[in-house]
Amino acid sequence: MHREDAISIVKLYMQEFYTQWKIELVGQIIHPECAIETISLFGPAKWMRGRTGALKRNKMSKVAFPDSKWEPLEFVFEDERLSVLWRLRARHQGEFFGIKATGREIDVKGMTLFVFRDNLIYKVFQYMDSMQIVTQLSIFEKASHVDTNEYLSTVREVMGYISKTLEQEDQ
Repeated sequence: MHREDAISIVKLYMQEFYTQWKIELVGQIIHPECAIETISLFGPAKWMRGRTGALKRNKMSKVAFPDSKWEPLEFVFEDERLSVLWRLRARHQGEFFGIKATGREIDVKGMTLFVFRDNLIYKVFQYMDSMQIVTQLSIFEKASHVDTNEYLSTVREVMGYISKTLEQEDQ
């Protein structure tokens, strides 16, 4: 695979599959055995496997952030692997891991490593600073005026919901 081909596939994935919501592209860009792991406060995306998992993730993202704008900042290609430093901007308009729409905007940077097999996306390892999202959505805003125990209780409640959701998806 050539660098330009890898970049083209990743742009289809991020700019059309995930921000223009063109789900019909799934068979053209996602390997049937694709595994996607996201490292963030919201937990690993264990439930995102294969094309079905990619479609579930797409739907969740579209509900929460339907106006997403993805901007690649830098690409590094080597041995069937493409690393991308990126920026994502969107407005929180629907439920996201149990967090009801806030109407607030997010502007977050991250990095994703794409591994290819048979000229399709085979593995995705994504990192984003999810604390930026938590802060920008003011999820814990009320905690600044309360004691530490109440703040930690809120954190445990959100993390519990996330864990429960991921466990249900695994089954």
